[in-house]
Amino acid sequence: MKLHSNIIIKMSSILMTISPFLHLFLKRVYFKVSYFLFADKNFTYEIENGIKANLDLKEDTEYFIGYYHHIPWSYDDKFLAVNSIVDKETLNVNILDLDSKKTIFSDNTSLWNFQQGPMLGWLPSSHTIYYNKMIDDIHQTVLYNITNKKKSYYNFPIQTVHPDSKSYLSINYSSLYKINRDYGYKHPCNIMSNQDIGIWKCYFDDRVPKLLVSIENMKEINPKYLSSINNELNHCLFSNGGDKFIFIYRFIINRTKYSKLILADYNTDNINLDVINDSFISHMCWIDNNNIFYFGDFPNLGKGYYVYNILTNSVEKVMIGNMSDGHPSIALGGKWIVIDSYPDNEYNSHLYIYNFETKKVINIGKFRSNIRLHGYNRCDLHPRWSNLGDKVVIDSSHKGRRYPLLIDLKEIVNGK
Repeated sequence: MKLHSNIIIKMSSILMTISPFLHLFLKRVYFKVSYFLFADKNFTYEIENGIKANLDLKEDTEYFIGYYHHIPWSYDDKFLAVNSIVDKETLNVNILDLDSKKTIFSDNTSLWNFQQGPMLGWLPSSHTIYYNKMIDDIHQTVLYNITNKKKSYYNFPIQTVHPDSKSYLSINYSSLYKINRDYGYKHPCNIMSNQDIGIWKCYFDDRVPKLLVSIENMKEINPKYLSSINNELNHCLFSNGGDKFIFIYRFIINRTKYSKLILADYNTDNINLDVINDSFISHMCWIDNNNIFYFGDFPNLGKGYYVYNILTNSVEKVMIGNMSDGHPSIALGGKWIVIDSYPDNEYNSHLYIYNFETKKVINIGKFRSNIRLHGYNRCDLHPRWSNLGDKVVIDSSHKGRRYPLLIDLKEIVNGK
């Protein structure tokens, strides 16, 4: 017997527009009741396809990778960047040598959250990591090269790095924290705290950062901007070639939430903002330089998973009937995509891959989520492919705490 989840979820969705707090309360009550009544309390995880590989991390430490937009592997898959929690205020940034299983670098930072960590990732084609850190009351981007062991610092915090490794996009994390602490930083920044929301083009040299997307741009997209609240710019992603980028613009008007997936030019004076979806977008990734995969809606087609072509402005709805929102990550070559799910009635998160050529879905496994980790503290799987496209790493909480799992998918993706 199961609780009538569809009815409850629909009712809570209606209440979302009336009272977000009541919606959140009902959602937590529903999952807790369902978990305690029906879940197998001894279950931890099950891998149906693929092979679990060991990372040899400390068992007494809580680790997580962070957001699915940032690849934790170095370009040659020899090193893995992973976060470890020190206390409520401090996070350690670590680099793990996957051959020796040794941690070869560690640094602390107070700029982090559970969803995205400190935006830890690698510069493309380089043994250099990037992450955000508070230095002299300023949100800064730190670069660390493991070859020459040198650090460099830049005054605007990183959101995403350009494929040529010469520039990056930045947002106002101080402003973001005030309306969505899941992704912002609570420690104010001397440079950006008094700034409005925006997206800045920044450089890994002495050039001054440039404001690319401003409030004036948002007014063009949202004619009711002056009457909207909780305006949020987040989740920037470059196309494979770096000539375009996308981001999500969220806002609320008359208690109704809206989210827009925006496409922008990067290498021109006019950024030419285009709205891709209708009124809802949650997660997305680039398939290649011209196609975007996302879960959201499209005018007259409703919600679901879509592939959007930026050249033809056309969409294809894929995995029709799959309404389970998740975090997509594309493998090398654009053939396979890995997606997770939010916890089900028994508080298990599911992991599966989808083949764009065969249209086939392959279940990888399910993983028990810690029911005590919810809301701001939640631990999503956030799957990410290795650069070679043969392994996936996830953030699991099946042990009762955050701990990454590495899953080898060579036999599946290579057709064996």
